[in-house]
Amino acid sequence: MIRYDYLRNDFSVYLISGVALAVAVLSMLLLHKYTAYQNNRLELITRISLNKDKARNDIVRMDAWLKQLTDDPVLNVKEAHLDRSFFRRLDEIKERLKGASISITQFADKDGNKTLPLQLSVPVSSYAMLVDYMGYIESAALPAYKITHLSVSGDSKGEIVLNMEGDLRSPVTAEARPHE
Repeated sequence: MIRYDYLRNDFSVYLISGVALAVAVLSMLLLHKYTAYQNNRLELITRISLNKDKARNDIVRMDAWLKQLTDDPVLNVKEAHLDRSFFRRLDEIKERLKGASISITQFADKDGNKTLPLQLSVPVSSYAMLVDYMGYIESAALPAYKITHLSVSGDSKGEIVLNMEGDLRSPVTAEARPHE
């Protein structure tokens, strides 16, 4: 067994270097998994932060609507049909929908609601914009816009145009109805 004496002397060195290599490889694997975990957590925290800001903006917008409905003397519940609320809503629509063409006719009282017939034509450049505009139009509480006809067409410039017909409506309260 004299031939293998050099292996016995070097075996401990090989064993120690093998264990050191195994520890280094496992450490690298653990470090890689930990880094991936931390990156996922950072992405999740960023997403939560963005959603938090979006939720905060939605809350501020809802508070503004509630403040307008409760504090504005023009929108007193007993006088819910002042024409100003309808014209204020028209101004908001015109401001939000850039390039919109708005046509209105006379106020009417139908089915216990005061209505203002309204036609909108607005150029859109994408499907997302079309859905956004429609969602905005239908999202208002008072006066609400009820769509009766909706179409999408092209104009002479080759742009896509969203055409909506309907009316702004607000219910008539008992105090606002004429006495019979």
